[in-house]
Amino acid sequence: MATLLLARGAARQREMTVRVALGAGRLRLVRQLLTESLLLAAAGCLLGMVLAGFGHDALTRVVAAGRMPGLSVHYRVQPQLDLRVLLFTVAVSLVTASCSVLRQR
Repeated sequence: MATLLLARGAARQREMTVRVALGAGRLRLVRQLLTESLLLAAAGCLLGMVLAGFGHDALTRVVAAGRMPGLSVHYRVQPQLDLRVLLFTVAVSLVTASCSVLRQR
């Protein structure tokens, strides 16, 4: 995601130059880029959480049916979504989006 944000920032160099020429301050530009990046990061986090939920349901069904390929031993597994991991992933995503904006200026 950071690479996509950096590529998008490089492509918008001309737009930023025009905005500065029209009188936009540096803080205004950083605020705009930060808002856009954080919204994209939040959308990516939301999509990731939805996919994690679907993956959790699919894994639970596969394990419950006993169709784990390569497992000769049958044992009970209950996959769970860990809230700490989800929150850590959201935090890393938001920090990455923020860092990419600060790097563009």
